Amino acid sequence: MCRELRDYCQLKWQEMIDATSLIAASIYNDNSANLKIIKYPFLGIKECFSTTRYGYLMFTIFLNYLVAFVSAGLVYFYLLFPLSVVLYSMFLGPAGLIFAFLHGLAISNIVACHETRVSSRYFMNTIYTLRFNEKEIVPKIRYIRDPFKRINYESIPWITFIIISILKWAFFLLKLGIWYAISLIPVFGIILFKIQSSSSRGFSYFLPYFKYTGKLDDKRLKYIYYSAYGQWSLFGLTTGLLEAIPIVSGLTICTNTCGCALWEIDRTKRMP
Repeated sequence: MCRELRDYCQLKWQEMIDATSLIAASIYNDNSANLKIIKYPFLGIKECFSTTRYGYLMFTIFLNYLVAFVSAGLVYFYLLFPLSVVLYSMFLGPAGLIFAFLHGLAISNIVACHETRVSSRYFMNTIYTLRFNEKEIVPKIRYIRDPFKRINYESIPWITFIIISILKWAFFLLKLGIWYAISLIPVFGIILFKIQSSSSRGFSYFLPYFKYTGKLDDKRLKYIYYSAYGQWSLFGLTTGLLEAIPIVSGLTICTNTCGCALWEIDRTKRMP
């Protein structure tokens, strides 16, 4: 058991080193090209509201968002709202109730946006398809090499697998608790919370295209995430700003996806 656990830790450590080198290279190289991606979410707004072809998709994604927002709100206000009120009231007095309520709306919106991007991938990929078909452009997926070794969980003894799973969940819950505490800082807490998730948020908009159109497996998706980390971070910062207002976020998820499609079309045109 100890040997398998050691091998697993060594493999994850090597994966972290490879990912760090890719992230450093992505931030250092192609800065001018990466900066151009910032404007595409705004171009997506113009595209979506200048035609009716996206009406059904926007309505469907918006409904998914509303369901996720209400569900996240119910969970937050039932489980965490009393704790937030107590913590805010300790420092802000009676105003703590207002801050706790606004914090609940912000957290519910962040969770709802995340869940909508996951549950609406099929519809998001349809937006890509519409744009590529309209421009009569064949999608081209960049060459993806594979530096990451796949962990074969089937060869790991069940007791070791359970220990690894427990450690993963413990780390996840610890990280969740830390970011919950940070998010309680008035104004700046939510901003920091959104900034730290910029890269994953930005990449999540491109994920349907890579996964369904590009047919990339998880290893290659991991590589493309780290190799263009700076690009996803910049796009995630912009989309995070557009997702800041609850309810309206249900619409901006669709416009942001349209912006991704416009970016991929322009990138495809530049490819040899």
